[in-house]
Amino acid sequence: MKKSWYWSPEEGRVLTEYYGVASLSELVELLPGRTYAAVRSKIKYVGLREERGRKFWRSDEDKIIAENYGKLSSYEIASLLPKRTQSAVRGRIDKLSLDGNAYSVVSKCNRKFYWDFDFFKVPNPINSYWAGFLAADGSIGNKVVRRIRLAISSKDKGHLERFCRDLNFSGTIKEYKNSKSGYSTTFSCVEVCLTGTDDTIFHLKHNFGVVPRKTFILKPPANLNEENSLAYIIGYLDGDGFISLGGEGRGQIGFLGTLEVLSWIKGIMDVVAPSKRRGSLALIHPVKTIFEYKISGTRVSRFGIYSAHLQVSRLRRKWEPLFKFVNKKDYNVTYDCYSF
Repeated sequence: MKKSWYWSPEEGRVLTEYYGVASLSELVELLPGRTYAAVRSKIKYVGLREERGRKFWRSDEDKIIAENYGKLSSYEIASLLPKRTQSAVRGRIDKLSLDGNAYSVVSKCNRKFYWDFDFFKVPNPINSYWAGFLAADGSIGNKVVRRIRLAISSKDKGHLERFCRDLNFSGTIKEYKNSKSGYSTTFSCVEVCLTGTDDTIFHLKHNFGVVPRKTFILKPPANLNEENSLAYIIGYLDGDGFISLGGEGRGQIGFLGTLEVLSWIKGIMDVVAPSKRRGSLALIHPVKTIFEYKISGTRVSRFGIYSAHLQVSRLRRKWEPLFKFVNKKDYNVTYDCYSF
């Protein structure tokens, strides 16, 4: 199995703790899935090995980096450190962050904005909801651009504010106008961007299967319990699904996504909202393999009733009409949408 290019906090600790004590072959044995070339490259990149007569990093140099990171560019920081290049400074910043500690010296001193870096570390209903929302409507950075970006319509700004509160994000929400190619309409959007998110990206991938460039390759989370799985589905529905309610008790709930994710959602929906006539998957984009899954009729009400107890965020414009629709049928559902 091919090893992910992400270096986890645990791998970082092994590398920094045993480098200089263990041989290269022993380091490779301590890091399953990492090749000799990968370990050598990482050692060089983070500045553990002395290269071309350069000295090891001194504590006063680390202090300069910690005090100026987030205020100055890596090029400007390098100008404060004689004989250190911009590339070396970037590598040193990476090395100082390898322990994965959200409150390490670099994290305390170098960031413009803060958030709970371990928010997605242990799955629970709240972070499972946001993982589902990010899986559907978020943008996960790649190896070069390490960031998480979430942009939604301005009419849902309150929902994005809830995301920031749940993550204890100290930054600001940006607002801008977005014109789609071929359309005369200008869309008003809001976004939040988390940069320098190695640990957060790792936890999203490890616990929820959310990866960069996920649109056509996204896979479902592997080890969530029933409650967290339902929270993930609610978040995914808010991000890339629809709730359509008609007259005379008619309604539909639909999801868009990859075959693997929708098959997983279908399996759970068949349990929580069973019916003799079960929903089916339909291929709506043959070239890019995007599928659609829908449920309708009494299954919509059953899903609303079953999920009402979960204390997770929900998009008000989607869920409030659904619960009113359910209560019209005399179910008397008490729902908890704490973002309402």
